[in-house]
Amino acid sequence: MQNPQIRKLMLWMAFGFVLLFVSASMLSASERGALDSSMPKSRTSQPTPASHMLASTKPTPPKPITQQPVTQQPILQGHFAQKPIKKKAGKPKIVAIDSAIANISANISASISQASKSREQAKIQKLLNYAAQDIHACNAGYGFSCFKTAQWMLFSDINDINAARAYYHRACALGFREGCYEFAKIQASPNDMYRAYWRLWERGES
Repeated sequence: MQNPQIRKLMLWMAFGFVLLFVSASMLSASERGALDSSMPKSRTSQPTPASHMLASTKPTPPKPITQQPVTQQPILQGHFAQKPIKKKAGKPKIVAIDSAIANISANISASISQASKSREQAKIQKLLNYAAQDIHACNAGYGFSCFKTAQWMLFSDINDINAARAYYHRACALGFREGCYEFAKIQASPNDMYRAYWRLWERGES
């Protein structure tokens, strides 16, 4: 009676070993498949086309620069925006303007031509360009602009005392008091005319 039971037990044990072996082999096969699927496929992967790389790295073209329209500023601004002196009714007053006014351009050209270096010529020409607005306003009859032009001629690298004297004289003739005072100082000849200018300037009547 023991022999059949022992045989049955041995059969069940053999059957259990077979099941254990089969399950272990199936588990190892599934693990190998998962490992193979997780590894990168270096041989089968296709490289990125060069056209796509160029398209991704292509820089954006710059925006076109539009120039703003340049508006020309009026010549007379700020201090220059003063009204010309109105002439009183009656006989017009004739004021003798220094003859150096007619020779200002010639004197400036001579001073530029006598400069030893082109750098000095460019510097003087730059100063003349700055003073051109005041010269234009002075010719239009503004005494303050004549006074400023005289300052340019006297205290800049132009250093033309004859031109400064002429513009101070014109500023005085147009009724700008400081022009009378500076003209009298440069002229250095205190005659009756310049004394009269000085008195008018002191009293504020000029």
